[in-house]
Amino acid sequence: MRKIILYLLLFSPLPVFAQPIKVEGKIMDSETGKPIVNSSVKSLATNYTVQSSADGFFTVDTNVDDTLFITHINYSSRLIPVRLLQQSTVIQLSPQTNNLEEVVVNTGY
Repeated sequence: MRKIILYLLLFSPLPVFAQPIKVEGKIMDSETGKPIVNSSVKSLATNYTVQSSADGFFTVDTNVDDTLFITHINYSSRLIPVRLLQQSTVIQLSPQTNNLEEVVVNTGY
């Protein structure tokens, strides 16, 4: 009986917490397919932020249970769970247009 209990304890699945993972990717414009330079990629678990390179590439060390927050000015932000990403992935951001309704120009000092 003791052997059975010992085998069950040794070979039963144990929960694995915070598996470290390196996520590499490229951030692209969803309409033009061009890389987006200086996008922010933030790990919500650690508050660690990296910026994408001139080619849109980024690398961030995180864990499987984390979520990445990807932002860039004039683009819609995205929240992406790390467990849904491959280790090397392409993330597309959609352009966000903001139309001004009124512009006031002041002349004078």
